[in-house]
Amino acid sequence: MENYSAVWKVLEELVPALKAKGVSIPDHIAKKLRSTRATIAIYDADPTYEDTITTIEAYLVDLESELLNLAEKEVGKEYSNDWLQKIGKARHSKPEPVDAKRGFPAGIPRGDYWIRVEIGDTVTIDELRETATHQGLTMKEESPKLVVIHGEQSAVKQLIREIAERKRKEKDRT
Repeated sequence: MENYSAVWKVLEELVPALKAKGVSIPDHIAKKLRSTRATIAIYDADPTYEDTITTIEAYLVDLESELLNLAEKEVGKEYSNDWLQKIGKARHSKPEPVDAKRGFPAGIPRGDYWIRVEIGDTVTIDELRETATHQGLTMKEESPKLVVIHGEQSAVKQLIREIAERKRKEKDRT
């Protein structure tokens, strides 16, 4: 099994590396990166959907192809090959171990779609609570650093998009 998160991380790192070399990155790349990350988060929450795996793989192949082509065309073949090796190494790296607590969360209604989120530098409990409430979702704390958000699938996906967009805007301001 591939380490999707690690591959995504390398591709995300490639974007500013290319910008530093003076390469213009098309706007749709950022959107594809966000969509890919959100889909990986959904997969991490529930890896049983085969459609999610297919979608992630298609996104990653698309991003890899486009970014490496830009790297080769604008910077050079050697630069592109270096990044290709990094991607290959990430692809075959061991995924981070899954917490023993990561099974199906207790107390979640059977029909609800859910995602487990780790609180940390990326997102605060207050941001999650505000966004979850806005989306009509329910939030359940499993530990001080781990929450489960559940409700309608479209609302959970929208929550992921909103948090990702907010973080992107914060990152762009710095």
